[in-house]
Amino acid sequence: MIEVTGRITGDTVSWFHRDPSRSNQHCLYCGVLVGTGSTVPSDREHLIGRNFVPPETIGSNEFNFLFRSCVNCNRQKSDAERHISSVTLVNSPARFMDQRVDNIAKRKAVADFHPDKKGIPIGKATEHETLQFNHGFGSFKFELTSGPQANGDLVKLLALKQVQALFSLVTTENYAVPTNLRLLPIRHFRYFGYFTSEDWGNSHLREITQRVRHWPCPANIVAAQGYFKAVLKSCGELGWFWALEWNKYLRVFGAIGREEIFQTLPDLDWKPLPDGSGRYRSESPLTSNDTLFTETVTPHL
Repeated sequence: MIEVTGRITGDTVSWFHRDPSRSNQHCLYCGVLVGTGSTVPSDREHLIGRNFVPPETIGSNEFNFLFRSCVNCNRQKSDAERHISSVTLVNSPARFMDQRVDNIAKRKAVADFHPDKKGIPIGKATEHETLQFNHGFGSFKFELTSGPQANGDLVKLLALKQVQALFSLVTTENYAVPTNLRLLPIRHFRYFGYFTSEDWGNSHLREITQRVRHWPCPANIVAAQGYFKAVLKSCGELGWFWALEWNKYLRVFGAIGREEIFQTLPDLDWKPLPDGSGRYRSESPLTSNDTLFTETVTPHL
């Protein structure tokens, strides 16, 4: 385990070298040999894709993690990044505070297309729901519209790959020694779900944050001027907890190994519709201090 003493806020960590023998020898995602003697095409990979966050927020003075991955995994992650970047930036509250972010979001809204809505650009891939029910002597009808929603499979895929890379980063003592490289098998990855910024204060997330608040924290990353955040915490037999935040809009949560921290969570206060056709609940924005990414820790690399 790498010694931890402060937060990662700058300096790129690179395991990549043009000479495969001097890079990490296995793809951090699928584990295939990409080093000496490999016949698998591979390339340089970025933990934080260069176009995943607003471009001007990431550079030589901002944290990133570079390593060698197989081309197939690199392509899968890139496809997921493109979609998630578009959805999160189009919906990001940062658009109202930074004209540059708003301009980028507008470009992505027309240039990228939603995988679930063939031929429809992200900006027009809004969701519409009509709720109609009878109650007493009255009939009620509600029209609900929301911004474009992220494809859940791509959210999970991107989270998996980013957590795999971070796990290797914080648990590998010397990547240049092939036998020392630690990988996170997919079978140990646990995915809890994701929530938008309007709902970061709900009872589930408050309880989870409190449960892991004092766990040892091998990595707490705030990069790209806050448009990318990640935290990994480990507590012995209780396993690992991880959380990611993308473009100040989406938070994704999960575990590695055991997942007891997600059991017996408080009720989210769902309420049934009067006619019994469904249920609803109010979103809960953060109203108090946000402690999820406030630990001051960083690996000495």
